[in-house]
Amino acid sequence: MEFLFEPPNAEQFGYLQIVFNMVLAFAFSVVVTFMYRFTHKGLHYSQSFSHTIVIVSVVVCIVMMVIGGSLARAFALVGALSIIRFRTVIKDTRDMAFVFSGLAVGMAAGTANYFLGAVATLFISSIAWLLHVTDFALNAGKTHWLRLGIKNAEVIDKVQDILAPYTTDISLINEADESLASQVINFEIRLVDSANIDKLVKAIDKLDGVISVVLTSGHCDIEVANKG
Repeated sequence: MEFLFEPPNAEQFGYLQIVFNMVLAFAFSVVVTFMYRFTHKGLHYSQSFSHTIVIVSVVVCIVMMVIGGSLARAFALVGALSIIRFRTVIKDTRDMAFVFSGLAVGMAAGTANYFLGAVATLFISSIAWLLHVTDFALNAGKTHWLRLGIKNAEVIDKVQDILAPYTTDISLINEADESLASQVINFEIRLVDSANIDKLVKAIDKLDGVISVVLTSGHCDIEVANKG
């Protein structure tokens, strides 16, 4: 049974170490995924994407063990993967960073760089948490897009009156047609403080004649469902 505990060489890992590497890759990726879920903002959170981070990390770990020190295997793998095309669009560029994080910790586990994998997982998670709690680089006065479903054009003046205390600039993107019973209008607004988003949306939604409210920005997305 000693072969179960044999240390890895350039070409092959011991059986127990193969299992250990995959379990460690899974553990590292779960930590990264948890931090992704904890720091996620907006309406685009996907459980499927979180699962992908974990699975990709373990797969990369396996790939690194398959390649080992063989240059031929590395080129063979590149050739095999070149026929695969990935068409999934990542909605948030921040998501891509977590995919690469999963790849990195998976590679660390697959090459038996355990200390590097553990430190990288802790460091990446700490950075994600710090950026989240500090709202690093957030521009509180940035532009937002307000999309309203309204029953008549008379509502627009009431909406602008509500927007005035919350904004420094209001631009009506498209004019309402008074002959239409219901329509969609769009505003471009610059908020005084993004912390008032919830309060603003609720105030607009209470107006008679407003069917739906959608306020969108790069920082968060808030949508109030149709009343009817």
